[in-house]
Amino acid sequence: MRVFLDTNIVVSGVITPNGSPGRILHALRERRFELVSCVELAEEIVSVFGRPKIRQRYPHAVEALEQILALLLSETSMVVCQAGPLPTISDPADAVLLARAAAGGADYFVSGDKSDLLALDMYQNIKIVSAVQFLEILGENPVS
Repeated sequence: MRVFLDTNIVVSGVITPNGSPGRILHALRERRFELVSCVELAEEIVSVFGRPKIRQRYPHAVEALEQILALLLSETSMVVCQAGPLPTISDPADAVLLARAAAGGADYFVSGDKSDLLALDMYQNIKIVSAVQFLEILGENPVS
């Protein structure tokens, strides 16, 4: 199964490794699914962790971030091109990520964005799910 993880899932997983997003990152390390990613996602993750408030509040996350970025850039199907028009949603950055997921043939797009992405439910052939829903798909008992 091919999966695209939204920025908020990766960031939350790095910050809180025992929560649902963290357990998804653990499943990724175990290669329980194939990750579809793109340069824009890596750039957005680096931008979030570059914020002074985040760096000060979560200094332990820097090492974990480096490991996740290495995984994102080496063990994934990186999508460079964009297929078709961007979806119509309020956040242009999310629209780009969703278009990249579609171009990469993702089966699932995992996000914590309830107002925009999760409200879509589907985009092209991609099922948009929460971290808890994705853990259930993996056959795990989710942690809230």
